[in-house]
Amino acid sequence: MQLTKYQNKMKKKYFTTLAIVMIISLQSFGQIKFKPQLYSNFGYESNIFRAPDRLILRDGSELTGSDMILSDSYFDFDYDLYFKYRIKKKHTLRFHNSFWNRRYSNYNVLNQKKFNVRFNYEYRINKKMHLGLKYRFDRVNKIATSVLGDELTRLYSYKMNRADLYFYYRISKNTDIELNSSFGKRLYDTTFGILPLDYNDEKIDIRLRHDFKIKKLELKANLDIGYSKKMFSEIIASDMYGKELNNYPLRLWNYYFGKFYVRGIFADVFEIKPFIAYKSKDDLFEDYYSYNSISFGINFGYNTEKLNIDLTPEYKTLNYLIRTAPDPNITNDPLLAYKYMSFKFKGSYEVYPGVLLSFEFRNKNRESNTLDFTRKTRRSYNYYEVMGGIIINPLELYNKFKSGKYE
Repeated sequence: MQLTKYQNKMKKKYFTTLAIVMIISLQSFGQIKFKPQLYSNFGYESNIFRAPDRLILRDGSELTGSDMILSDSYFDFDYDLYFKYRIKKKHTLRFHNSFWNRRYSNYNVLNQKKFNVRFNYEYRINKKMHLGLKYRFDRVNKIATSVLGDELTRLYSYKMNRADLYFYYRISKNTDIELNSSFGKRLYDTTFGILPLDYNDEKIDIRLRHDFKIKKLELKANLDIGYSKKMFSEIIASDMYGKELNNYPLRLWNYYFGKFYVRGIFADVFEIKPFIAYKSKDDLFEDYYSYNSISFGINFGYNTEKLNIDLTPEYKTLNYLIRTAPDPNITNDPLLAYKYMSFKFKGSYEVYPGVLLSFEFRNKNRESNTLDFTRKTRRSYNYYEVMGGIIINPLELYNKFKSGKYE
């Protein structure tokens, strides 16, 4: 016998209410921590596809920014669930689930979403040593840049699975080290006109942290260095001229990276974090996609019980070893080089317990030495995004209502 629509609706409400009551009841146990959050934002995104502001067509006619640059307003809806459970101080389980959905006002075909699940098990060997296992799953439908490095931004859909094994060791009271190795697999949806970009990747990295003080200033120095390998399942390698032939091997890239930053906290509310990072790609065939990159910036933070502000300017350079920047005005094209300047600002203010108003602004400009205006790729672009919305913590709201102190 099939249930009526009304019965199905009541059944869903019952199980939803039961789940909420159970979760809130679990909060009374000291070993359990649960933190849900809901987000909604209205925003505006300029230059969604990171297009250049000028393009010359084959017939000699010219397109300007108003012809190519696509911008639109949007509405975001997100949720974030975090669950932590500790068993006898030896075993810790963490579960994290998030969902992000962006819906554009005029260009619905560009709507994006991302579903993410993360699981972490950690075993505490003793006070100084921890051993852990992580698993992550992502289902993504998002506008991004092709993993091939061709700078064509478009809509991609894929699934990703990743497993990590890590070991943490506290060397001394103020110094600790973490060793991490991971294996991941990304599978793209089969879509007409999009190359089969599936790949496996392996990664190993070492993180070293040291805490110290200078007078009343608390400092945390962090160094992260590592190596990763990306192995494509079907894409053939390009030679030093960017061409592919059937007798070429599949693409195989090595990455080497490092990042160093110092985080300073003073007066319990101010935070400053200068950082510098290096990354290089080694195309193992004929170096067509090989590059070196360096970035540096500084993060400023101000955090109180009600107000949180985060500001980060960053500068980055990326230089290819073989790939060139087409220039019709000279005989020998120079090596392709990019300069990025980005700026991020995030702020939130708690207007009621469990309810925060949020604001975010992002800006990213790329300067390229490609001066051939008939090219769609390897070009300069400007981009910015601004959004404002609300963040809700349902448990905090519930606790305030329950205590009768919510005004």
